[in-house]
Amino acid sequence: MINKSKLLKRLIIAILLLACVAAFVAHKFVQSYGFDGLGDFITVYRHNKNLASKVEPVEMKILLSDDDYDFLKKRRDKAIERGIQINDGEDNYVPCKIIQNGDTVKAELRLKGHMTDHLEGDKWSFRVKTDKKPVLGMRRFSLQEPGTRNYAYEWVYHQLLKQEGIIHLNYDFIHLQLNDKDLGIYAIEEHFGQHVLDHNDRPSGAILRWNPNLYWEWRIDELQGTYLNEQYSNYSSSFVEPYEKGTVEDDSVLLNTYMRGAALLEAFRRGEKKTSDVFDITLMARFHAIIDLVGGHHSLDWSDVKFFYNSKTDKIEPVGYESFSVRKTESVCGQRIPDVYDAPGFNYHDQLFADPLFFEAYIKELERIADEKYFNNFIVSIQAELDQKNGIIAKEYPYKKFSFVPYFENIDLIRQNLQLPKPFHAFIETKTDSAIAIQLSPVSDFPIEILSLVVNGKHEIQIAQPFILPAKARNTYAHYFYISFNHPDLKLKNLVLKARIPGSSWIFETEVSDLPASKKFDEEVNNHTESNLDQTSMIQHPELINFHDSIWFFNTEEISIDQTLVFADSQDVLVFFPGQRVNFGEQGSIVSSGRIEFRGSSEEDGNIEVNASEAINPKDKNSKPKILLQDGDLICSNVSFFEVENFLSATEAEIYFTQCSFGDVQNNFMSTKLSVIHFDECGGGKVASLGYFEQSLVRLRKSFFKNGNQFIESNGSDIDLIGCDISNFSVCAVLNYSSSLRSWNSNFSGKDYIGVLNHASDMTLMGGVVSAARIGFLLDDKNNLPGESTYLLYRSEVSNISILEKRP
Repeated sequence: MINKSKLLKRLIIAILLLACVAAFVAHKFVQSYGFDGLGDFITVYRHNKNLASKVEPVEMKILLSDDDYDFLKKRRDKAIERGIQINDGEDNYVPCKIIQNGDTVKAELRLKGHMTDHLEGDKWSFRVKTDKKPVLGMRRFSLQEPGTRNYAYEWVYHQLLKQEGIIHLNYDFIHLQLNDKDLGIYAIEEHFGQHVLDHNDRPSGAILRWNPNLYWEWRIDELQGTYLNEQYSNYSSSFVEPYEKGTVEDDSVLLNTYMRGAALLEAFRRGEKKTSDVFDITLMARFHAIIDLVGGHHSLDWSDVKFFYNSKTDKIEPVGYESFSVRKTESVCGQRIPDVYDAPGFNYHDQLFADPLFFEAYIKELERIADEKYFNNFIVSIQAELDQKNGIIAKEYPYKKFSFVPYFENIDLIRQNLQLPKPFHAFIETKTDSAIAIQLSPVSDFPIEILSLVVNGKHEIQIAQPFILPAKARNTYAHYFYISFNHPDLKLKNLVLKARIPGSSWIFETEVSDLPASKKFDEEVNNHTESNLDQTSMIQHPELINFHDSIWFFNTEEISIDQTLVFADSQDVLVFFPGQRVNFGEQGSIVSSGRIEFRGSSEEDGNIEVNASEAINPKDKNSKPKILLQDGDLICSNVSFFEVENFLSATEAEIYFTQCSFGDVQNNFMSTKLSVIHFDECGGGKVASLGYFEQSLVRLRKSFFKNGNQFIESNGSDIDLIGCDISNFSVCAVLNYSSSLRSWNSNFSGKDYIGVLNHASDMTLMGGVVSAARIGFLLDDKNNLPGESTYLLYRSEVSNISILEKRP
């Protein structure tokens, strides 16, 4: 006989166990969607339903013909299959009618968005443009599922922009119907046009962007599993274009603003103008600080950023658009991390933050905006309107949680990012009764401004001239910079350097080690090599100062070298500083077995100028070099060489040129043997010849040289060019005795020859353009070695060459 009482108890226990399991699973499930737990989910749900009961969304209805709807569906299905959507031309639009608040407006509509999240299910994204009459004050706007912009967080982003006086878009939430289909709640986002400027209180002008079409072609290849190094998809290959192109072309005022704005952006891209020359740095600084606050860094790609040229200020302003927020801010916009020192990366973001004026303004704005008090005041100002927006969203999505917590978490992360544990290492290099030299090795992602030296906790010595330590370059070991202080005969104990990120209120205090850097000992061990120089240095110049035995510098801006200065000790270091001008006379030269450093900077008036015009004798083609290195080093950063010839001769040397320029170079600029030479982001014009290289290793990166005779001559050397432009030379390269030249994505043009290859040499050009030569390659004009000279063109464009290959 069944015991009903026991059965009932067991059934109740089973139900309770199942309920507990269900509650546990539900608890874990809602946690995965950002809720604290099931209780938090229920609270949010009730709160949202309450908000939804207090608001009624704006209603909008779109009418499409069946044929036009089918047209859009076919394009949508094709995009889903391909994995990305490309809208090419006006044929994507179909006519429609929009009914809103009793008015019917003629318009055109197309599918919107590149990624397929805009096309999933029935809630497709649309771009709409009206004929004449605006809808909700807009003639161009987008309609999209609220989740594509993360619900109300995008609205908050635009309110931040509005508060800071930055051009922002009208962004709201409506209830949408397509024909007889109820599509539910949609986000409506203003698109770019002159109507945007009206409510942002700006004068008429062009809204601009870098054309991204070829970038998205590359993305199609990538999504289909084809990975190509397609140069056409890069920032450097794009061009500036206006929104509403037809409107701009038909209006002389708008056309002029487009031409001026495009010219400024192009000058900025080419490095001809700095950020502060082109952009409104206050608005740009605030914009990037807001991006840091909301974690919207995905919107800063060159293919996404939008600009406005303001004719009243003659500056470019940012235009806020799709923040993809709120996301975790693990790094801030200003963490501009170069690959090499003193050379910004070849992209929009690096160029922007390379300007110290902009960087300092950005840090000031970041500390002001990424602040709890600032953001709490902002919350109070928007809370009532935000409740309305969340109430409309809750009509369809009552389970969506909105929280200000991620913003405050980002504020904390930003503060931690700026308040570094240590910005640099510091070591005593040398000290005397009146001066001290300190070696600094950067370790942070930010430039650091050195402020003062504190001695024994009492005496603070202010720095004589501003000194900015660059951010640590990625993929490099410790790099050392020197700074010096004069002091009034103090006992140098317990030394502390005070410093800050430029623009920051946070002051770092870094102890200076009494021990020298390990690099110094390593140099002492390795520099005891035989020298061809007399071991007695001959250094006599009225303006040359010796700082603690081995470091030498000139104490004047104008430097005239009219005799031979000999630095025979391998420990000798001759330093030239920003703003100095060096003039070599006919008998002037420097002979060194140590290190020569031309430490120019990218700051205004920070270039070092080197001139040897007085030493040029047109009748003497074999004048002695102005700098002779024998087992020494030469480091040049931000130096301008002009009117020089046979300037440098080096044997067993290491030579670095970074962001240097060369002009009016007669004969060879340099000749080397058994040496390593690097050119990084350099340029030259009217350069007769860069040099003659024997058994050397030569690397050129992102450099250009124009208008000369014979660019390079090599005997048994390896030469690499990456992203270079060598144009309008009679001969680009003469390679002898098993020399090898390799290039990647570089361009060559020669009046007579691209390459003259002798004695089993080879030339390999991968990518780039080879053009404008009477004969492309002359092979084995002279050959007394076994083997043949060869050349290879791989994925290189060849044009305007009469004969590609000729053998004598």
